[in-house]
Amino acid sequence: MCPSVVYGSQAYIADAAESKRAFAAAIDYFEEIVLCGGEYFFWDGGMESLLSVREENHVKTIQVVTNGALLDGDKIALLKERFTGIGKEIMFAISLSGTTAAAYKDVCGSDGFDVAVENIKTARDRGALLTAVYTLSIHNQADWINAPRFFHDLGVYYTANFDSLNPGLFVNEKGDVVNSFFQAFLDEHFKYFSSLRQNTLPLIVYNGERILSSV
Repeated sequence: MCPSVVYGSQAYIADAAESKRAFAAAIDYFEEIVLCGGEYFFWDGGMESLLSVREENHVKTIQVVTNGALLDGDKIALLKERFTGIGKEIMFAISLSGTTAAAYKDVCGSDGFDVAVENIKTARDRGALLTAVYTLSIHNQADWINAPRFFHDLGVYYTANFDSLNPGLFVNEKGDVVNSFFQAFLDEHFKYFSSLRQNTLPLIVYNGERILSSV
């Protein structure tokens, strides 16, 4: 297994100079780096650090987990061109935990739905390596069933993530699904993507483990 690391960007904001030194060391040791929340692009040194990656650095792939609000077309184009030019991969995982503005606000408490969707479309249209992340929450249960078709129509792959929820909300001790919203989501998830005759389904992740990934 190639060496990899996950960095939370709260540390970047707390100490920018130390963060730059840590990033410089990381790209010469790890093959895969995931940069995640808070929000990576809130850090003033975020773009500078990404653009500092050189062909001779050991890292092969960097994934940035973002809410999409600050990931505009200029950043996408600049990063994609830079990483392609040095033979490395830059990937974006954009959180979008609602298929409508109202469902999104119920989960995130903000009005960023339209901006996030537009930036996802921009990343898609520019050929960026992109995954949407849909988090299943008690706040958006009625919206779960809409996710499979929504993300397919949007033209992006998605990961359904319920790391933050107690598994007892979904299944009993026998493994039977007891949550009607989750059952409806699973039914739609399998039915819709199976009908497209695709070889793989979008991932469903719990506690970092892929629990559903293929037909």
